[in-house]
Amino acid sequence: MRANFSKPLIFALFLFVPFVSQGQLSISNGINNVEFSGYLIGGIKQNMFKPGLTDLSKNRVFIDDARFEIEGRIKHSYEYDLEVNLADLPLLGSTPDVTAIINANATYTGFKFFDINVGYGKTPYSRSAMMPKVYSPFLNRADMLSSSLFWMRDFGMTINKLFWHQRIHAFGGVYTGLGPLVWQGVGDPSGQPEYIGRVDFSFPARYRYREIDYYTSPIPMVSFGMAGRYANKTLPAGTTLILGSDGAFGDNLINGKKKMICLDGSFQFQGFSAQFEWHRMRADLADSTSPLLNAVPMQVASGYFLAGGYYAQASYFAKPLKSALACRFDVFNANDLSPGVGQKLTTSYCYFLNGFNSLIRVQWTHNVKEQVLDTHKWQEQFLVGYQLLFR
Repeated sequence: MRANFSKPLIFALFLFVPFVSQGQLSISNGINNVEFSGYLIGGIKQNMFKPGLTDLSKNRVFIDDARFEIEGRIKHSYEYDLEVNLADLPLLGSTPDVTAIINANATYTGFKFFDINVGYGKTPYSRSAMMPKVYSPFLNRADMLSSSLFWMRDFGMTINKLFWHQRIHAFGGVYTGLGPLVWQGVGDPSGQPEYIGRVDFSFPARYRYREIDYYTSPIPMVSFGMAGRYANKTLPAGTTLILGSDGAFGDNLINGKKKMICLDGSFQFQGFSAQFEWHRMRADLADSTSPLLNAVPMQVASGYFLAGGYYAQASYFAKPLKSALACRFDVFNANDLSPGVGQKLTTSYCYFLNGFNSLIRVQWTHNVKEQVLDTHKWQEQFLVGYQLLFR
């Protein structure tokens, strides 16, 4: 969750609500088109702390997103996307990996066999990470997807192609491997990029990135995906990792080779929807004194550690009640050389005031188990959030 806004800024954002709720603004001259959109997600959070803890500072009003987006098309061959999150502005400078820029990229669609995208945006790796959060029944993603194992966004070039009446979607790209740190203007000491590839297969028709079957699909729809990413960020002698580039657990960027694989699937039919996602990472370390070894001798660890996890979730949308119920169980192991495995159980209720444009979520999370690397002060967490879209 994002840090608190000041009261004047919260007040100003809610004054803005009546204007943005009127819908998307588009400007077109028949050849070129530009659209302005955005959304706001905020609410309240209540933590049930473990015995003996008295710091209640994390119980607060929060604003996760206050996004503004400009999307455009030039003739029939060029598209561009610029999106910022105003909720991150107060956090700029607090840590190196914080940026208010969400998307800044352009796509050329004039080639016959593929489209090419260049710039900063989501990487084609995880289904859940690629899905816009406004279409999720939950207020937050599973732990392993919150930039804990990999950057969800990066600067690079992506080639993608749709096959077989859009049932197969293939992606391939090369990226900096630095995620939001590219906006710091610092160079990568390793000088090596990250490579990512993904293939989706859907049947009987194209499957969009959604986790709620809001339109109650009349026929069963399934989609399966496989993705992989590889980076060799071995550092030359005398150099160090960029400050803040390693993430919360040191997994995002390592001094060495990093290989990841993802398998995922999604299903929806008559209001019922289910998703599954599994990740596995192997990090081969170049430094025998790396803290990622967790005091395990390099020879005993064979020079590497594993990380990853999975989540499984299901939801049901009851159209007459304008409501959805969802449940998710996720398991996360940030480093197999560290004792324990993190587990969380999350349930959510969604009430659709006006589809996804105006939505209330009530969410409860139980901290089932913890890993030594990833401990929390709370045992239970209760969130109530409101979502407002203008698009």
